Amino acid sequence: MMETVYPGLACALQKLSFFECSTQFTLDAVNLFVFFVTVSTKMPQVISIATSWTSQGVSLTAFTMETFGISILLLYNIYNGTQLGLYAESFASIAMNIVLLFLLFSISQKRVMFALYCTGVVAFNIAAYVIGNENLITTLQAGASLLFYAGSIAQIRENIKEGTAHLLSLSLFGGYAVMGTLREITFVFTDKPDMVLIIANAIGTTLCFIVVGQIIAGKMVRKG
Repeated sequence: MMETVYPGLACALQKLSFFECSTQFTLDAVNLFVFFVTVSTKMPQVISIATSWTSQGVSLTAFTMETFGISILLLYNIYNGTQLGLYAESFASIAMNIVLLFLLFSISQKRVMFALYCTGVVAFNIAAYVIGNENLITTLQAGASLLFYAGSIAQIRENIKEGTAHLLSLSLFGGYAVMGTLREITFVFTDKPDMVLIIANAIGTTLCFIVVGQIIAGKMVRKG
């Protein structure tokens, strides 16, 4: 099991060349770093919304789309038997997103909608997995990428409308941008590169950098 999660361990056990093992261990280290960054960068956003109890400037649409997209990404990787280390952060990410959505829906006094949303996401992914059609899963992954893009664009639009993006956590979207960049490296240098994931991640990371730029610009405006 550990060899499946961390191929670098299997590499050492198989006594492969130093270059092969060092490369794999480096990728494993990046995977672990991405996992912990995912948790640590989302916490400030949760705290910001929980303490202020307002969702001003935070796009509910963006986070609902992102959460649905992450669930499909999990489905895609589980169905295709992707190395767990390459997507383990998605489990942490979706858990933190559920907390964020609970707060956002609660602020809007729509907890019933939150329950219906979560139920729908779970039911959709279970149904897709049970059907188990490879073309369907691949198509859904492409759709998940579109959801990520649409979510990021919705947040970008909200930032333009709201002006300062003062409740958005720089650590969250900065973390997204950094993780996206690191994940791009692991996607490219893994044993079996998946072009669908590589291209989708590259576009999503670019949009995250745009949001980061908006947050920084907003902070400069408020200080000015």
